[in-house]
Amino acid sequence: MFTDFLGEFISKGLAPTLSILWRMLSYYPYLLIGAILSPLDGSANTSSLKIKIVI
Repeated sequence: MFTDFLGEFISKGLAPTLSILWRMLSYYPYLLIGAILSPLDGSANTSSLKIKIVI
């Protein structure tokens, strides 16, 4: 699919390498930052949540 859109700009053997590199630079840093910042959020404490069931 990638080579259909940008195949004229890169060689066919380079597409998998570029996709992994792109994910490492653009996607995984957000996951890492979220994993660090999410536990610091005080509102995410599940022990203080109260569930009210209405029948």
